[in-house]
Amino acid sequence: MIILLLELLLLVLCEGAKEVPENILYHELVDYSKSSLRHEHSRHKRDLSPFLSLTFEAYKQIFNLKLSKNSDVFAKDIQITSSSGKSIDYDFYSLVKGTVNEDEDSVAHGSIHDGVFEGVISYQNETYHLEPSHKYYESPEKHSLIYRASDVDINPQNNKCGVKSEHGGFDIHSIPHPSIHLHSIDEGKVKYFRRKKRDITEKTTRHCSLYMAADYKFFTQHSAGFAPAIISKLGTYVEQVNQIYHETNFPTYDHRVKFIIGRAHVYESPDNDYDRHEYAVARFLDLFSTKNEDVNPNDYCIAYMFTHRDFEDGVLGLAWVASSGRDSGGLCTKCKDYDSMKSRCLNTGIVTTKNVKEVPAVQSYLTFGHELGHNLGSPHDPSSCSPGSGNGGNFLMYPHANTGNDDNNKKLSPCSTEIMGPILSIRATCFKDSVDGCGNFKVDGEEDCDCGDSTSCLGDKCCQRSGCQFINPASTCSAMNGPCCNTAGDNNKCGPYSDEAAASKILCSNETDCKKPIYCMAGNFSCPVDNEKYYKTTDDDGPMFCNKKTQLCSAGKCEVSICSLINGGDEKTSSCQCEEEANKCKLCCPKLVDGEVQCLVASNTTHFPELEEYIDTNNANLLPGSVCGDDMGYCDIMGICRIVDADGPIASLGNYVFNGVLFDAAENLAKEYWYYCVMLAIGMICFMAAFIAVCSKTVKPPPYPRGGERMSYPATYKNINSIEMRTGHM
Repeated sequence: MIILLLELLLLVLCEGAKEVPENILYHELVDYSKSSLRHEHSRHKRDLSPFLSLTFEAYKQIFNLKLSKNSDVFAKDIQITSSSGKSIDYDFYSLVKGTVNEDEDSVAHGSIHDGVFEGVISYQNETYHLEPSHKYYESPEKHSLIYRASDVDINPQNNKCGVKSEHGGFDIHSIPHPSIHLHSIDEGKVKYFRRKKRDITEKTTRHCSLYMAADYKFFTQHSAGFAPAIISKLGTYVEQVNQIYHETNFPTYDHRVKFIIGRAHVYESPDNDYDRHEYAVARFLDLFSTKNEDVNPNDYCIAYMFTHRDFEDGVLGLAWVASSGRDSGGLCTKCKDYDSMKSRCLNTGIVTTKNVKEVPAVQSYLTFGHELGHNLGSPHDPSSCSPGSGNGGNFLMYPHANTGNDDNNKKLSPCSTEIMGPILSIRATCFKDSVDGCGNFKVDGEEDCDCGDSTSCLGDKCCQRSGCQFINPASTCSAMNGPCCNTAGDNNKCGPYSDEAAASKILCSNETDCKKPIYCMAGNFSCPVDNEKYYKTTDDDGPMFCNKKTQLCSAGKCEVSICSLINGGDEKTSSCQCEEEANKCKLCCPKLVDGEVQCLVASNTTHFPELEEYIDTNNANLLPGSVCGDDMGYCDIMGICRIVDADGPIASLGNYVFNGVLFDAAENLAKEYWYYCVMLAIGMICFMAAFIAVCSKTVKPPPYPRGGERMSYPATYKNINSIEMRTGHM
């Protein structure tokens, strides 16, 4: 018991220690000139440069980011407030967005503060997260840290949404409200709403205005005392979820959905209702949903509180679920009095960035997107809409956390959109009409081009900001079309390069496992990424491997499983997950045995002799972080499938003890069996009295030595050499 208590004490003391989370399997430190980026940023803010450039090296490649002000996240009349009463002077040029290495399919977005970029980079089928290294190191050698989303281990069992199940709900006191419960999917209604989907490109955009708040715990964890950094972080969250929702087609709803921040509020002091105590997750949402002088969600479509606290059962977020009823919670709900309680506003949700330790950024983004899905009416995906990693991965509304690596992880499932579409058609009454599409870097409607905002358009010789039209009617492209557009043509006549020699010197796409470096072609302002001459092949026309020899290249893309090489297999044959404990983290392929398809180990030459020449020690096992155990676990670096309790029993015990549930149970037990408590107290008093009576006796000192100087002795004796201190390990 003593060792266990020491373990818990050590857990509490070390909770604030800085370290890279264990579920980030690999990361690199990055350094670049902060003064140079500050200078570029300053020039961009003073309209002296339409873009700012940031170049750094990581993962054995060069990243050249071309960034400009991100005007898509904040409302024009946004309010930025602070609990301290001081105004937050936020520089809207801090939030930036752009491309990587002139790749038109890439996206880089984030913020710049004090010459350091923090954000997300999506490039060449991989997502990178760049963060200040001081968050994880006490004295870092370099100022930034980068890691790939594919190098993040997420255990679905320990990270989840707070809504309990498809047929139940969470109980927040006694609010008699239908949105407390998560609505189960009615197959009849799903079929009823299945109509011919309208092309999303024909739909206009409507905006949902958000109230975004950050409590003191979130402020101290993510800002280093600099409040504008919190505003940028909230803006990055919104930019990330917009990449999901704005590209989603909702049946029966004739608009596209986009989120903007109408107000941001930062609690810079712990002197507030949210930070005075520790709360269970449902109580914390209830507290935030209570109307007060700081929060009036009536003015906004949805309100969110971001925190950094450890909730029970690994819950990362909780939100009210919308339904088609006008009086339900979720989007556009007005505050209302329930019985004798204070007025509640049920268009709210909460997100935490902590589960024992800080969770990776990709997990927080997906959590925010997941909880917004509840606010817009989606329940959790049923098993029929949870295909698993072998079939594109589970969708955004899967009840447990996704890795973020599979294609479906950042998409809403058909089950979700079929339900959300009709709810949006009825409930989205507070959405704002889309502003002029000119300035969003996308060619919409009658536009010829779109160079962004007025600042970004200053250096564009082809496109004019007013009306998003070509400066010269004879132009066919602009700088937004990428490096293959010749923007230096005579009389601003922007178009493709006419000279093949000049075009072939311009790199428009970097080399990948399946493609050679791609250069521009004369007469075409689009990068020829689908040209077969750039596809990599082997000398003997054998399979072209990629992704550490676990997949094959097909038409220049790394998307075919090595299992396609088995007899009877084809490009649609994917790997599977073995059920045997010893084989859960081994590469497995399906095989027809006695008329039944079985999942067998690919390296077994008896089952798959045709794969013997292709399987070796490097690809016989699944890569660390791969999903295993029927999508309920992950493979660690030792090749073991971790299904439950990735943080260990001590961390789980600490999580249970300090979340308040245990104290509530002890209080109820003490009230019911009070007489036992009295007897226990009397017994403890008697034991302590006897212990003191026996152990407080002193040893009589020996007589003074004769003929010598008087020597002093202590009244009691302790053999300190015999004491052995024992401590446990975390």
